[in-house]
Amino acid sequence: MARSAPESTPGRGALAYLGLACSIILVTAGLLIGLHPGETPATSPDTGGHGAPDQRATGPRPAYVSMDGVDQAAPVRLEIPAIGLDRRLLRLGLDEHKKLQVPTMAQADRPGWYRYSPTPGDVGPSVIAGHVDSTHGPAVFYRLRELEQGDTIRVHRADGRLAVFTVTKVRLVRKNRFPTDEVYGPIRYAGLRLITCGGDYDQDHGGYQRNLVVFAKLERLLKVA
Repeated sequence: MARSAPESTPGRGALAYLGLACSIILVTAGLLIGLHPGETPATSPDTGGHGAPDQRATGPRPAYVSMDGVDQAAPVRLEIPAIGLDRRLLRLGLDEHKKLQVPTMAQADRPGWYRYSPTPGDVGPSVIAGHVDSTHGPAVFYRLRELEQGDTIRVHRADGRLAVFTVTKVRLVRKNRFPTDEVYGPIRYAGLRLITCGGDYDQDHGGYQRNLVVFAKLERLLKVA
């Protein structure tokens, strides 16, 4: 049974929904990228005059790229019954400037899978990111903060398999103390990380000061089609 949606925080105003200062650090196999889910790359047509995120990449692409058909097994849909979420997934990669592609504000209602992380259901930490809010109000991961240990996350794959995960913990972390190794480091099981902005919106200090990270572990991989 889905939980009732929380009311939007009063008194934040329109600027609170820009979510432009939520930085997420992606570090996998030598690749360092600053991910700002509330921003769009400078090359995007709808930047709205906002500066591009710092998305510098160093080193080669991650070693997590699947060698046995990532396109055929790519995740296509994300379900989180506890918060009533059911959305098609975008695919996030690197642009021609080796910057991380992020969902545009027009895509704020859809999460995106970082395609150089493991396919959900494969060994390693698969990464899905999304906006917490937008210029129009709450976005796809606005209710992510409600998740609790034991909640179910389902990821539908293009190969007809369904990866069923169980939430193991939910952490609200400061951007300047982001637990990079814990989130992106090697693991010996199939894991999932859902990441968005979190905490209070502090306009005077550049927006959100924290990231919300949901950790989950694969329970079963089913053939459904």
